Amino acid sequence: MKPNPVDWSGSRALVQQLSHVKLKSAMARYCRGQVIDLGCGDKPYQSYCRGRKYLGVDKRGGDIQGDIFELNRGKNRADTVICTQVVEHVPDPGRLFKLAYDLLKPKGHLILTAPFVWPLHDEPHDYWRFSPYGLKQLSRQAGLTIVSCQPLGGYLALIWQLVAILLERPAYGRAWTNRLYRTGLKLFFLLVQPLVYRLDQIKPIKGAAIVYLLVAKK
Repeated sequence: MKPNPVDWSGSRALVQQLSHVKLKSAMARYCRGQVIDLGCGDKPYQSYCRGRKYLGVDKRGGDIQGDIFELNRGKNRADTVICTQVVEHVPDPGRLFKLAYDLLKPKGHLILTAPFVWPLHDEPHDYWRFSPYGLKQLSRQAGLTIVSCQPLGGYLALIWQLVAILLERPAYGRAWTNRLYRTGLKLFFLLVQPLVYRLDQIKPIKGAAIVYLLVAKK
């Protein structure tokens, strides 16, 4: 399965690009054997895994459709557990980390992303935002050992991503003025966002991020 292409004319292109780049690197290094993707959506990162078997679980699709906490998958089953942008929607995030621990074989890896700064979404089931220290603490409480926890981009990426989302709001609506604004905005994003991405990558200013990427080991 091919990954979703990043549409630079969209308001969320920057976070998509950062996610694809960082997750591709992490998965190339840590994905092995049986891979289970919790809350997989349309499995945009499947092609980055070198695992022999990839199993996606999601309420709305995937290889197995249903609640990740209600399906009987057995303990010590996975060499790698992937969970991207899901933990903020779980009322008890510690429960998700414990699930990952139970699923993993000894020396297996958890690869997880979580938002630090992001607007409300999928309301009312949007409960948490996570600092790197919070993610590390949840991992340790579940019995996992921290391998790395890194930001996806720096301050420039974060500020631009929020600006892009705000700029998109006047585009909602069916009036001809809304359609005209949408067309102009897409062109503006297409020209500006690749440049913002490159500038942010030159020397990211740390201390805040859109998303953090955690890798932990059982």
